[in-house]
Amino acid sequence: MPAASADTTTGAAAAEPRRSPAAQPVTAGMPDVIGGNAGRAQEQMGSEIDMVFEDASGQGRPVDDPAAWKICTSRPEPYQRITDEPVVFGVVRVAESCEDTVPR
Repeated sequence: MPAASADTTTGAAAAEPRRSPAAQPVTAGMPDVIGGNAGRAQEQMGSEIDMVFEDASGQGRPVDDPAAWKICTSRPEPYQRITDEPVVFGVVRVAESCEDTVPR
């Protein structure tokens, strides 16, 4: 048993530096999710990226359920490198048009 315990400890210690989020800055690429469902984009990008959803209509509505909203804008823009967080999505309700958004 002691030998197995030592191997497990060694394996965990060796893997730990690779999982450290502080070791590397964010260097992912921003996918083109414009026009897509905000809930699906949130799932696609995963929990490792900090995301904020803002009402792009200018009405200041809270975005409690991203699946009920579609994406009109993103910061950074599609295909740009994500170098800073949070990633910010300008969204409107699914039934609304992105053409009615307030420019930022």
